[in-house]
Amino acid sequence: MSRKLFFFIIIFICGCNNKKTGLNNPIVLSSIDSICSMSAPIRDSPCESIHIDEYYLSRRRIEWEMADNIAKYCSPSELEKLSVEHKSSAVRYVAFRLLLKKNPHKAVEILIDDIDSDDSIIATRLDEGFPELISSLRTDLIQGGRSKYNISIEDSIAVDNAILKSKNKLRFHYYPYLIERMKKASE
Repeated sequence: MSRKLFFFIIIFICGCNNKKTGLNNPIVLSSIDSICSMSAPIRDSPCESIHIDEYYLSRRRIEWEMADNIAKYCSPSELEKLSVEHKSSAVRYVAFRLLLKKNPHKAVEILIDDIDSDDSIIATRLDEGFPELISSLRTDLIQGGRSKYNISIEDSIAVDNAILKSKNKLRFHYYPYLIERMKKASE
């Protein structure tokens, strides 16, 4: 009994004394590695995959539990770095979504800068996944969650303008909705 108690106390003390923050934290590094391994391309697929929905049958998806670790220890500037520079599309998407919660204006700037990117990911909703542009998924988050993420009207209009000028505009889910809104506004 005393060995079990001693073991529990050692684990508790070691786990609670982790002073490292941000991208140097072993918990963050482990979470990023887990997301990379879970999203690795299957068979001959050129794309990584990620579950867009956080919950499935009232259970939280594991990559979004890992995202909580990243959000807990990383600053907005570190999330920005991950969402722009990381080699994994899945990590970039997760970091962008976390950044959107912490600094929506910066997330909009990243989306606009990256609007013409051809980077794709297999976006899985429920249990069906299809290749989609990461910038299209980011646009859906921003324009579909303006009130949730506190997106300003100016930022929303800037995203609309960037989509209209994008070479990939026909590949965005949001584009037909934007055109329909523009038609109604001109009537």
